[in-house]
Amino acid sequence: MSSSLARRGEEKVRIEEIDAEGIMEFEPIQDKALIRYKCGRCGSEFTAADIEFMPTLKCPYCGYRVVYKVRAPGRKLVRAI
Repeated sequence: MSSSLARRGEEKVRIEEIDAEGIMEFEPIQDKALIRYKCGRCGSEFTAADIEFMPTLKCPYCGYRVVYKVRAPGRKLVRAI
């Protein structure tokens, strides 16, 4: 059993198990502290929990409205056929 992070669409998910056939079971991440964003102007990083109660999506430090999702570190394993 392995536990790492992967992406499914725009939702980050945690890989709980990869069986012998390479089938992965996904479970959505409930902890908003694991979802990170980065400001396009000041470069500050913040979590989804930091901006959860704000009326609009913007940087909590400088107010800039362009933010990017930070990719999870690591690599993605793709099986060849």
